[in-house]
Amino acid sequence: QREEKALHERQEEKAVQSKEKASYKTENEENVQREEKALHERQEEKAVQSKEKASHKREDEKNMQREEKALHERQEEKAVQSKEK
Repeated sequence: QREEKALHERQEEKAVQSKEKASYKTENEENVQREEKALHERQEEKAVQSKEKASHKREDEKNMQREEKALHERQEEKAVQSKEK
């Protein structure tokens, strides 16, 4: 009977350890999923920022071209006025 009791206790101990192991495994999986989700969100955020940056860069380039064109036109106008004088 003592041996049966000891065997039973060992089995219970193993069951408890097994439950604890499963609990840790679940926690670890949840942590990994949370980390992956956070990483994904950061990547998406970077992609959005990158798109916005590219959009701003194009706008800046267009503005610069407009300004250069306007400057060029003013210079031509001054040259024409200068010739007329």
